Amino acid sequence: MPDQETRDYLLHLKIPLEKIKETVKIVLPIGHDQAVANRIAERAAKLIHKAYKKDRLALSGHKPSITMAAAIYLAGKMDNGVNISQLEIAEALNTRDLSLQIRASQLESLLGLDILNLHYRHKRYVCPLCGEAFNYVIDLKTHLWSKGIKASDILKVYMFNEDGILVDEKAIKRIKRYTEEN
Repeated sequence: MPDQETRDYLLHLKIPLEKIKETVKIVLPIGHDQAVANRIAERAAKLIHKAYKKDRLALSGHKPSITMAAAIYLAGKMDNGVNISQLEIAEALNTRDLSLQIRASQLESLLGLDILNLHYRHKRYVCPLCGEAFNYVIDLKTHLWSKGIKASDILKVYMFNEDGILVDEKAIKRIKRYTEEN
């Protein structure tokens, strides 16, 4: 059970522990019991609290639902044998999975964790439209999104070669089609 300070902070952020538990129950894969759901929810609450204690400004100005989604995702990753989909969490909390990915990465970095296992990633990702290079596929998605390319959500690390060039034909066609339409 989270301590009173954690509960108070969650309420300050307008993220009641009950909402975290309810969301975990919705997105938890079939076959996991109530104890697992409670453990993940409490771990998510503690992650949010630790991040707040470490750097209050890092959490201010962000939608509480995105912070909660990211914490649930990280808590699930920390629990061996539990694989909660980013997309399911984002849909349950009425937010975007890209926002969840970015926030989860920020929380992981802030807390000094190594959960997301980004070791498989490439050194750079090149924009198929303008040639600009990015260190993370999330940054490339954000770049494309800022250019009005909503199809950027489909991009995954495996779609790029070792040089960071997008090689997935379906993704290339979809992005080009979207740019032609707009």
